[in-house]
Amino acid sequence: MGKSKVIQMKKADKSQEARQILKNGILDMSIERLIQMTRYGLGGNINYMVGTCGSSHYFNHMEYVKADNEEEGSIINYSFMIEKEEIAASTTISIEQIAAIFGCVNEDNPDNVLDINIVMTDGSGITINIIY
Repeated sequence: MGKSKVIQMKKADKSQEARQILKNGILDMSIERLIQMTRYGLGGNINYMVGTCGSSHYFNHMEYVKADNEEEGSIINYSFMIEKEEIAASTTISIEQIAAIFGCVNEDNPDNVLDINIVMTDGSGITINIIY
């Protein structure tokens, strides 16, 4: 077998391993893991529902902003960035307002998408579809 085929197989194995680690992390989701995910440059879609109203947008940038003191709240911002500094859409979640969080495999796209379901303290719901 040629050297390039061996390298391609090793890359494919690493990619599958990374996908499995991400899947396991999302299926065992916690607030701490949600924060950790902001480091990996993942993309997907975020859906926010409050009663009968909601919003949905694609995101390609996630950012965790830790509060400087106890009077402020830490947040995670999900943005669709057109260029480095140009934001087309954004949704911000207050970490302290998360009441429940769990992950699952997306029913419509089980091979490519994982879901993170969040219930906020006000009863609103957020679903984050992570493409992996």
